[in-house]
Amino acid sequence: MLWPRGDDVAGRNARLRQILEWHERRGMPVFDPHTHVLEDGGMKATDWAQLGFKRRVDPLGLLNPGKMRAWEEQQPTAATQDPRGAFAAAYRVADTSAI
Repeated sequence: MLWPRGDDVAGRNARLRQILEWHERRGMPVFDPHTHVLEDGGMKATDWAQLGFKRRVDPLGLLNPGKMRAWEEQQPTAATQDPRGAFAAAYRVADTSAI
């Protein structure tokens, strides 16, 4: 059964989290539309490049406050060496340069 019966909002939210975690454990990234936090949605991780861009375009942090966990902590949530950034590393974007 995909959803629990009844109108229990907490139960439905818990079941949604179980479904999302099930997919993530099996290597299927989930873009959670039920969150406002960048890292909890599709991005999953932010790196120094993204944090630096945010610092350049919004040095006071006035745009979308609370949306980027890395901004709040002033630390990237990903320690990636991938030159394409954390998004590519998190989703294992295929290298098509040899094609």
